[in-house]
Amino acid sequence: MLHTYNIVSQKEQLIADQHNDSDVVLLFNLALREDQAKDDDVGYFVIFGLLVQKWRPPDISADMEWKMLYQIVVLQSHRHIIISIAHEHPIGGHVGVNKNVKRILHNC
Repeated sequence: MLHTYNIVSQKEQLIADQHNDSDVVLLFNLALREDQAKDDDVGYFVIFGLLVQKWRPPDISADMEWKMLYQIVVLQSHRHIIISIAHEHPIGGHVGVNKNVKRILHNC
C-alpha cells in the first residue's frame, strides 16, 4: 500500500524537529550562508528554514554544477518514512540495497 505524505503541511514540523534534534543543531552551527554555499562543493546551508546538505559526488567534475546534489537533512527518527516511500512507490520496490540507497540519495 502506497502511503501519501503531505510534505507541504509537515514542513513546519520538520523545521521544528531539525531545531530540536541535538545532532542536527550541531550542523546548523556549521551551516554556510546561502550565498557562500554557491561557491562550495560540499556544505550545509539553510533554505526556506530547512537545513540542507549540498555535495558533489566524487565521480562528478566540478564544472557539472547541474549534477550537484541538494538534500534536506533528515533526522534519524524520520528516515523510516523515506525508506518506506522508496520501497512502496510503484517504480520502487526491491532492486537491491545499493540501487535503493543510490536512488534515495539522488531523489530525496
